[in-house]
Amino acid sequence: MKSIQSETIKILTKNFVILSGVMGESQNAAIIDKLALERLGFRFDYVSDAKSKSGIIHFGVFHFTYKFIHNKRVLITIDRERKTISPFIFRRWSYEIREQMT
Repeated sequence: MKSIQSETIKILTKNFVILSGVMGESQNAAIIDKLALERLGFRFDYVSDAKSKSGIIHFGVFHFTYKFIHNKRVLITIDRERKTISPFIFRRWSYEIREQMT
């Protein structure tokens, strides 16, 4: 059980780091091709939550949300209602992900 949990957290963390890189420091929203996210290693089957708003499913990865636009593009936004992840934890996760990728 513990290995399943750790693997899930690793994948969610990697998804978070990828979305953070796509969003950059100053953006509130970004649009990217679905295939480009997959090439970066993003796993669409791992999310922290999903909500339906007006019939459109919004998927969450911690404080990021994304939805599909025309099935080939992805709109990524920051959910302002959620607390952001602390910079210390983010730096540690980023470091762990980079080590795993090399």
